[in-house]
Amino acid sequence: MPQIITLKLTCHICKLNYLKIYNLKRHLKDVHGIVIEGARGKEIRRADTEDYIYSSPNTANALIHHRCIACDYHGASILDLKEHLTKTHTVSEINVEILADEVKPQPDLDEELIPEVEEELIPEVEEELIPEVDEELIPEVEENVNHVTSKTLNMLDKAYNNMQEDRKWQLSTGKCVENELYKFAKKCTYDHPSLSFIIDPYDITYIQHGVFTENEIQEIKEYNAVVMDTLPKDLVDYLLLFDCRTSEELRKACFENQKWYYPFNRTEHFYHDWIRRTVDMLIAEFESGSLKKEHHENWYMIRIWSLIDRMFSDVEDLEAVRGESTSIASSTRKNQDRVVPSMNGSAEYGCAEAGAKDEGMWGTKKLVEKGVKATKVLKDMLNDLCNLVDKEECHIRRLSTIGYIISGLSLELMIMDSPKGYCCRIKRTDLFSIPDSASQVRSKLLPLLSILIATKLHVVKVINTVEDHGLSDERLRRTLANVIESGQSFPGSPLRKPLLLPSCNITPTKRKHNNIS
Repeated sequence: MPQIITLKLTCHICKLNYLKIYNLKRHLKDVHGIVIEGARGKEIRRADTEDYIYSSPNTANALIHHRCIACDYHGASILDLKEHLTKTHTVSEINVEILADEVKPQPDLDEELIPEVEEELIPEVEEELIPEVDEELIPEVEENVNHVTSKTLNMLDKAYNNMQEDRKWQLSTGKCVENELYKFAKKCTYDHPSLSFIIDPYDITYIQHGVFTENEIQEIKEYNAVVMDTLPKDLVDYLLLFDCRTSEELRKACFENQKWYYPFNRTEHFYHDWIRRTVDMLIAEFESGSLKKEHHENWYMIRIWSLIDRMFSDVEDLEAVRGESTSIASSTRKNQDRVVPSMNGSAEYGCAEAGAKDEGMWGTKKLVEKGVKATKVLKDMLNDLCNLVDKEECHIRRLSTIGYIISGLSLELMIMDSPKGYCCRIKRTDLFSIPDSASQVRSKLLPLLSILIATKLHVVKVINTVEDHGLSDERLRRTLANVIESGQSFPGSPLRKPLLLPSCNITPTKRKHNNIS
């Protein structure tokens, strides 16, 4: 079956991408001092073959290949391209004096900056797999960095000024968490969780800038910490049945000791069934070797991480929603100045942010998703849950929302809660991952399944807190008997002193630039 691929012009030394062969050749000569001899023949488009279907950029599920500027070769990795160039083509080194103000080691893709040279000196190559477009038509893309505006700082001031001093979070050292976050946020030039009074004790910035000491950060982490429930013994024993090393052993385990399978009691054995089905699904991936290859983000979400959706399928009226749409809570916050939202009793308890490439704990995408985007969504959801429990502080301290940060086969959990005062706090777990072979089931898959079940049990506990927050029968009876005299029976009465957590700050406008790489 042919592979669908997209070809890129990539410098095999510094890994920069180019739209035109001429620009890449000039870059290699001016920056790296090398000339690669040879050129492909003039061609409008490569013809598809039995092995490859050549697609346009950004085609879903297409693999990236790096093409040679001197022949028809293309390879799946830059190392393959480099090996091909050195073994197949003549690579000449030249002496080039590079002046700081003349040539810099970065792609010069502006066509207006290409010096005028005689036409016969430039090889006539029109590699049109990536179609040439007028640069005015190249779409603008947004930078990852959001710059703080005066409106952002005004909202920060407003939220801070609405706080009551006696309800803030005071540490044992006498330092006030809200006050320190406010002072730090006022100095931020880029969007940061502190602008929304979110404290991330895993953010080393607070220690580096002297906002908190290491002992204070530890106190913030540990105070009224969210603790996941321990899995029942029968579930742990069942997980251990899949402590296998080969796919053959896993197949055997899937169909042994399954007395619960029929007749099936969904209440008692839902997790057993979910574990077995998940392992059975992964066996096919182990045997095909598909998990050892890179794929599009949608491939991971549909083929692999749909196991999270299925894990929540037994919770009544709870639905896992997929897609790029914003959460209801975030949409409500962003539109609060334009519409009066109606939640219709709905609630959101968690979110997921996904990417195709595993960049480690602090890759670029993860820094953005973990640092700002996901934290804001989780806080929006937590604020909505606070509304559903009538902003009663005793219930707020029992609420939390779950974030699944997914990169390829890796997953990290984020938990948002409000342990004290007006702040929200982030808790992070270690990195978990789907194994790419059966030999890693013991070290990777079993711990992952265990933590996922624990998060689901925690979400169910939060759901029960939200749904059971109402008055007890006895309190309701006393309240109804004295509804006029007490003046405090209804949620929202001033005498109840509800806790109003500040909403998320606005997301500053992103700067835009033309995507020409």
